[in-house]
Amino acid sequence: MARAIGTYELLPTNEDTPLPTPAVQHDRFSWGPRNFCSRLFAFRRARYFLGFILLALCLLIPYRLYERHASKYPPLYEKYHAKELALPQHNPDLPYPEGREGKYLWVSAHLDGGFGWGNFMQELILDAYLAHKDGRAFVFDNYTWDRHGPEYSEYHGHLIPSRIPLTALLAGPIVGGPFPGVDHSPRSVRKEYFDTVCPDPVKIKGNDLIDTYVWGPTTILVEKWLERLELTNSKCIEVVEGSQQMFSLWTFGTTNVLSLWPDLVKSPIITGFRWSPLVEAGYAKNIPLINPPSVTHPSHYGETYPYTALGGLLALQIRRGDFEEHCVNLLNWGANWQGFNRFPELPDQFVAVPGAGTFNISDEARAEHLKRCYPTPGQIADRVREIMQTDAGRNLENVYIMTNGQPDFIAEVKEALRGVKAWGSIKSSRDLIVTREQDYVKQAIDMLIGIRAQVLIGNGWSSMSSNIVMLRMALVDLAPDHHRFWFDLHMLNLLAIAQSLANKIVQVV
Repeated sequence: MARAIGTYELLPTNEDTPLPTPAVQHDRFSWGPRNFCSRLFAFRRARYFLGFILLALCLLIPYRLYERHASKYPPLYEKYHAKELALPQHNPDLPYPEGREGKYLWVSAHLDGGFGWGNFMQELILDAYLAHKDGRAFVFDNYTWDRHGPEYSEYHGHLIPSRIPLTALLAGPIVGGPFPGVDHSPRSVRKEYFDTVCPDPVKIKGNDLIDTYVWGPTTILVEKWLERLELTNSKCIEVVEGSQQMFSLWTFGTTNVLSLWPDLVKSPIITGFRWSPLVEAGYAKNIPLINPPSVTHPSHYGETYPYTALGGLLALQIRRGDFEEHCVNLLNWGANWQGFNRFPELPDQFVAVPGAGTFNISDEARAEHLKRCYPTPGQIADRVREIMQTDAGRNLENVYIMTNGQPDFIAEVKEALRGVKAWGSIKSSRDLIVTREQDYVKQAIDMLIGIRAQVLIGNGWSSMSSNIVMLRMALVDLAPDHHRFWFDLHMLNLLAIAQSLANKIVQVV
C-alpha cells in the first residue's frame, strides 16, 4: 500500500519493495543534471497548472458575481431589440411602397406611464389597423412603462423593465412580420429606422380629431383620420407625444367601437395576429399541467398555432389588486363594460345596477355590482356552477385562473371550486413555470390560455377580457355562449323591480 513520505504521496507500490526514507528520496531528486532537469520541468508544469487555476478563478468569480447581481434585476430583452433593428425592411433602397419613398405613421402619442398591457394592446391594434388602411408602414417601439426614464421602473415595490420590445410579446404584421396571403402592404418598422428615413416628419396632434369624434361610431373616427392623413400630403407623419392618442381609452369603453368590427375582423392585423415565440413557448410548457389530457378531451400539446379551442378547459379572469378601488369608481361613474365585451350575440349583456353613476345607490345594488366586478371565492364558485349547467359548460374538466391575486386568495378560490366538482386540474397564473424573460410577459401567456379555453368567464370592465373576447371571436371557432362574464341577470331584475317600487313610493309620498 502507498504510504505518506514527508508531504508527498507515492504511487501504489508492491508491499515487498522497501520504501526510501525522506532523506534518501530527497537526495535522489537533487543530484545529477538529468534529475535536476526533471525536477525543474515538473515545477514548471505545476506553475502552469496553478496559473490556469488562478485564471479560471479570475474569470469564474466575476461571472458568478455578475450572474448573482443580474438575477436581482429584470431582463432587458436585448436580443429582441437587436432582431427588431435588423428587420429586412429597414433598408432605404427598397422599392416603393417601402424604402425612402414609402409612407410611414409613427404614433408617438401612444399610451405609457402606468397603463397596463391590456390598454396598450387595444390602442396598438387600432393604430396598426389605421396605418394599413392608409397604405403606410406602421412604426412601433416598445411596450412602455416609462419612456424617458431609466431601464427599470418600480411597480408595487418590485422592479420591472421600463421598456419591453414588442417582439417579446407579439409576432405578425404589427411588429414587422409579413402580411398574410398576397397582401404586399409596407411592413411595420422600428422607430429607429423611421428616424433615419424620415428625419423631418409632419407632426399632427391626436386631439385634433379624437375630442370631436370619439363619442360617435369608431368607423367615422377612422374615416376622419384617413382624411387627415391624406390632407397632410406627406410620406412621414408623426402623432406627437402628449397630444392624446388617435384612439383613446374612451374609444374602447363604449359599444361605438363595435361599428368597426366587420372591417377590423377581416384586416390582416387581426387575421395575421400571433403571439411571440417566447409567449407560445411559455404556453406550450405549461398547458400539459393546466389542461391534462383525458378520454373526453385528447391532448393538444403539440399544437401551438393556430389557436384552436382546448376542450375541457375553463378560464376565469379574476382581477384583484387595484381593482378593489377601481370597481367602486366604476360604479360611481356609471361606467359600462368594455366595447368588445358587448358583442350583441353574447349571452351576458351589460345592465347597470340601479343608481349607478349617482349618489343614490343601495347597499344591495352596490353588493351586486361588486359581485360582477370583484367577486368573492364563494361567488366565483356559484357562477362556475351556473355555467356548468349550460350546453357550453357541460364537459369542463380543468380550471385555469388568470389573476393578480395573492396566494391566500387564490387558495380560497381553489378550495371553493373544489366544492363544485372533482376537477382534473386547478391552476392559476402563480402556478406557471416560466423563464426569467417569460416572467415579465406572463400576462400575454395568460391571454393565450384564455383565448384557447373552451369557456371563458371574464370581467366586463377589463381591457384584458376585452382583448381576449375579441380574439376569441376572430380566431377561435367557438359559439358566442362560450364567452361569459361575472353576471347575475336574475338578481339585477330583482334589484330593478325593487328600485322601481321604491321610486313609486317616493312619488306617492
